[in-house]
Amino acid sequence: MTDRAVVASRPLDGDTPRPVFLYGSLMADPVYDSVMRAGLTSYERPRKVAPARLAGFRRFGVTGAPYPAIVAAGPDDSVEGVLSFVRTAAEVELLDVFETSMYRRETVETTVAESWGMRTVEADVFVWNKDPALLDGKPWDFDNFLAHRMAEWMQVETGSGGQPLVATADGVVASEAS
Repeated sequence: MTDRAVVASRPLDGDTPRPVFLYGSLMADPVYDSVMRAGLTSYERPRKVAPARLAGFRRFGVTGAPYPAIVAAGPDDSVEGVLSFVRTAAEVELLDVFETSMYRRETVETTVAESWGMRTVEADVFVWNKDPALLDGKPWDFDNFLAHRMAEWMQVETGSGGQPLVATADGVVASEAS
């Protein structure tokens, strides 16, 4: 049986999935694309809206890992990220598998900056589902991940299809099987 995120999000009203609030390694297009291409025969990168903010949470590094997790926090705390407007339930399922049971998918309200002002958007997000003691207590830095951790991590991390995520020099994502 495949290890996947625990689903605690609200049921959908229709067939179109809710946007997903991304705050960690999946904000990097090479990581996101690799996860999607591993399980979809036809994939087109979703539109991302940035910046997006999730209030009431904090983001920390996971001890010994290059990726973060978020945990509930005070009302003045918030996490910056992007919304991914996924197109199908299959895309959400691939994210569930990628995140594993270390995370729980929940439905939240995010704030998005538009040219005319701020608006609230309901989205799903992956929240830490393990012991908070496994987090390093340090704020996670996306720019540091991009510059120093992503390429190496993608060589050993596996996507939803079990293949290594591989970032090439030109930013194109491939798998060992490609």
